[in-house]
Amino acid sequence: FDGGVLSWLKLIPGDYTVTETEPGSAWTVTGSGGVVTLPADGSSVGHTVTNTLVLSTIKATKSFAGLNEWSVDFTLTPGSTQTATQIQPTVQWDNILPYATYTLNEEDLGATVDSGAFTCTRNGESIEDADTEAAGFQALVGPNETIACYVSNVKKGTITIVKVTVPVNSTQPVGFAGSWTTPFVLTGESGANTYVSAPLLPGSYTVEETVPAGWFLKSVVCSDDVQTTQGIATPELGNEDTPSRALTLSAGENLVCTYTNEQYAQIV
Repeated sequence: FDGGVLSWLKLIPGDYTVTETEPGSAWTVTGSGGVVTLPADGSSVGHTVTNTLVLSTIKATKSFAGLNEWSVDFTLTPGSTQTATQIQPTVQWDNILPYATYTLNEEDLGATVDSGAFTCTRNGESIEDADTEAAGFQALVGPNETIACYVSNVKKGTITIVKVTVPVNSTQPVGFAGSWTTPFVLTGESGANTYVSAPLLPGSYTVEETVPAGWFLKSVVCSDDVQTTQGIATPELGNEDTPSRALTLSAGENLVCTYTNEQYAQIV
């Protein structure tokens, strides 16, 4: 029986108990097991048994490496959009109707952010995406469930190479090879002395300069707003024709490495 009115006719006056068969954990039941007294005057009496579907909850928690302040929108379909921030990193949708598939999406944060993948649980147990071909995370939600999803974003960084020459503004081409890109060439001239990488994931990188004949690498200084590291190669210390530097890029870091080349003095 799936709702409506049931009637029992031609009953003898007295007390009767109305009991509904247990419908399962998806429902809460009120009124089942109630006693109804049927009077001797032949009048009718009623009794109500109510079944209420147990609703569920979906929530998303965000972490963001490389940014101190952030704001990210999550959209639940069907549902609504809520905003997570560094102050309130968890958003939640309550009163979710069960027996339906829901999709949780994070807003597109662009090329400067690695969005990562959703990891989700159902009542604490790990679950898989119901449709790996679709965007976001899909879950078939049952009654009395909590679907909890987590996603970690990483702010990408950049590596900037600046060329300085002594004497200044030299037009001498200097080749560089970075482990993250194809080779590039810089000179000491303004407008041609700076290279900026595309957004890069945190990690270890190397950059190698090919020092032109008649020049030596005087210094390499790499810095951001957190730290400064310096390495020096001079003729007295042993000139490196292809000096290589190991770089460690942190999340959200804009690392600037300044290479200074000096021309050997000439005696005429």
